[in-house]
Amino acid sequence: MKLPEPILKFARLLPHKLTLVLTVVILAGFVRVPIENSLLKNLRSEGFLPQHQASSATEQIGVQGFIGILGGLRYMVATFFTLKANAFWETQDWDQLEEKYRLVMLLQPRDAESWATGAWHLYANASAWYRLDDRTLPEPLREPRAKEYERRGEAILRQGIKWNPHDPWLWRDLGGVYRERFKDPCATAQIYLEASRIPNAPSFFYRFYAYQLAKCPGEEKKAYEVLMRIYEQGKQVLIQQGVMVWRPTLIVSIRDLEEKLGIPQSQRIPERVENERMRIISPIRP
Repeated sequence: MKLPEPILKFARLLPHKLTLVLTVVILAGFVRVPIENSLLKNLRSEGFLPQHQASSATEQIGVQGFIGILGGLRYMVATFFTLKANAFWETQDWDQLEEKYRLVMLLQPRDAESWATGAWHLYANASAWYRLDDRTLPEPLREPRAKEYERRGEAILRQGIKWNPHDPWLWRDLGGVYRERFKDPCATAQIYLEASRIPNAPSFFYRFYAYQLAKCPGEEKKAYEVLMRIYEQGKQVLIQQGVMVWRPTLIVSIRDLEEKLGIPQSQRIPERVENERMRIISPIRP
């Protein structure tokens, strides 16, 4: 029985002994792949599984068939490709690193950490390499190349979110890319807002949404309303429980918006908030 060329190419990447084991598993897997494909198709049509996301690896092999063939070896093979990817990190071969992580993601699409790590290598490490360290490219080409890898990392995070929509940390990383790399507070605010709606999402996502909205041109009034709701909730906690939950950034953001929006002095947050047990002095600046 002759194996398809994409599977043969994949096998050539593996150590010799692992290739022999994998070949046996693949032959056995071909027997059950049609059955598993039918089951996965039914689950997907009923909304239990998302449509698989395209990549250079998935286009060649296909998620259902690939996972069905490897079966219980997925974790071992994914670990092997993770180690290979780390070796390419050391040699700054970013394209090879991305390809290896694509294979890891293909093998374990529900492992959010693989998506996060693969994306981080591209938007952080590869982009920094081209900006600061690479001397093989002419200087005018370094920044465009760095931005290209930031976009590649963003694309991986978005694809990972489609496979793991309820993982809050992929959303956090995506927000960080838009905040720190793309300098886009408006888009960042929307990412954090979406993230805040995830069941059991950390409470700071909503605060981060408000902070970024305050930096978005034309959204100052809406941001002020959101920040004041957070402020009032914190005030009630302070009065009722004697616990301060405000963050300095919250106070600073509100004070900045009070100036921008021309809020009357009588309606601005006070310098001091008191209850029976304590007095809180609001910071004017960090």
